[in-house]
Amino acid sequence: MNTTDAPANWEIWDTYYSSGSTAILQDVWITIIAFFIQLLYLGTLVWRDLVQTRFLMSTKTIFTPVNLVLFLMILSYGGSVAVNLLPRSYPAFSVFVASDLTANALFYMFEIFVFVYTLNRGLPVIEVVIPRSRPYLHPIIAIYSLLLLSQFITIVLSWYPDIYINILNLYFYLNIANYAVVISFDLFVTGVYGYYLKTVEGSDLNVRRLVLISKFGCGSMICIQILLISTIYYSQLQLNDFPAVSIQVWILLVHLQYLIPLVYIFLQLWMKQTLQNEQLLEIERRIQSIESARQMSDHSFNIKTHGASAISQKPDRSTGRG
Repeated sequence: MNTTDAPANWEIWDTYYSSGSTAILQDVWITIIAFFIQLLYLGTLVWRDLVQTRFLMSTKTIFTPVNLVLFLMILSYGGSVAVNLLPRSYPAFSVFVASDLTANALFYMFEIFVFVYTLNRGLPVIEVVIPRSRPYLHPIIAIYSLLLLSQFITIVLSWYPDIYINILNLYFYLNIANYAVVISFDLFVTGVYGYYLKTVEGSDLNVRRLVLISKFGCGSMICIQILLISTIYYSQLQLNDFPAVSIQVWILLVHLQYLIPLVYIFLQLWMKQTLQNEQLLEIERRIQSIESARQMSDHSFNIKTHGASAISQKPDRSTGRG
């Protein structure tokens, strides 16, 4: 949102905003470094997929929905943070406006990709726990996207001073609706993960892959909730005339908003790697099972062969009488 209107007590807030700006600059460079690490990480995982499939159907192996959404998440979030460097290099008002709108647009895209990714990753578990819920899940993405689009429009309009106050109120209510959808969806998915983990605990079913998705899903939901809480609290604090928290808490809130998305992305990449490892282990287990069955079959065959051979070689001790 437009932050050109400073709080009433600028002298008090000046130290907070200055410290926050320094923290943001640190987070920007951390994000840029993490951006390249994440791309390399994803590229390595895609290469493992190609090697595992022996480069068969390479296009389908590379451009899977999971890989595409992960790539778009990395790209959109990295871009949304990196544009913060533009106003520092070109301190013009038009550059500041353009960078602010670009950052918000890219971050909203990141949020949509996270929403889609959460749904696609959790769908196998959701279909097991609540099979009839699938037709109602995808429309939620459309509703969420419309809310984010509406928020972005209010951000664009907020740069017009004549309607700033009215737009600010509209943005506030849209923000509440947005967070309500996200929190409700996250609680639903987390509840499904938790219920599934409790259901399969101690069972002999081969559901290792779904269990891993559920565990990583719970961790991902925690990241999203931390991001939402820190963002809401940070925004609420800026409406006060005086800082309601210490400067250390203020800086922590800034870091959480910028670094938690990085943690979330790394967590998804780690989950992809873990699922790859599990798939390789499953293949090895199947090979070992087949090999064990073959050895048992050969052993059984050898026993029968030796038994038949021993009977055929047994001397005839019967004496005939002429």
